[in-house]
Amino acid sequence: MDHTCIASQSQAHIHVQSKIDDFFGRFKIATLMHRCGVRKHHGHSVRSLTKAIFTLPFVGKNFFRGIVLNNDLPFGKDAAYQLLKGETYNWRRLLLSLGRRLFGVFNRLNSEERESVLIIDDSPYDRSRSKWVKLPANVWDHNSGRFLKGYRSLTICWSDTTSCLPMDYVLLSSADAKNACATIKMPLTSVAAHTSDVKRQPRKPPRIWKTWSSGFSLRASRHSTC
Repeated sequence: MDHTCIASQSQAHIHVQSKIDDFFGRFKIATLMHRCGVRKHHGHSVRSLTKAIFTLPFVGKNFFRGIVLNNDLPFGKDAAYQLLKGETYNWRRLLLSLGRRLFGVFNRLNSEERESVLIIDDSPYDRSRSKWVKLPANVWDHNSGRFLKGYRSLTICWSDTTSCLPMDYVLLSSADAKNACATIKMPLTSVAAHTSDVKRQPRKPPRIWKTWSSGFSLRASRHSTC
């Protein structure tokens, strides 16, 4: 019976890998990542690293079990951490680019009478135990009724009332100096000017709405978690 269970799990894993390979190829994930600055000059390819991380939730494993403790992978945990910590990688642009391609597929499957909405959520992101994080603030959590040390996680999704596609996200701190918490010891001036973080520092009107208005015909909807 144990052999049957192992064989069943192996078949399921192969099926998941096949579906993910088809998804990466159909939507040209590697090309999108290259356009968003997610690229490497040596070592294992970005595609292989991303596929390994992308597979984790579909096989019921977290990053620690699936990457750190997995000796069957052709790369080590340091390569995966290096990919996730890339300072010049524009993950938000990658998410939006992939979301627009997926939107085109979903939109063709829906009738013209079906209503589409944008869901905007700003739930708190608790980082009370974190010491080496940048610009944390005291944010109000409506669920627990108290202040938390962390950020506002602003997320924008598209939905046709059946499916939901994440389009953009950002962690927001507080503009009020009274709500600011202790920040990391590394000064902002020590961060390289070419990183994505520094490029987002100037407070300019977001271009995201202009991009959406040219690609989508939607009605925005406010979603509250209170």
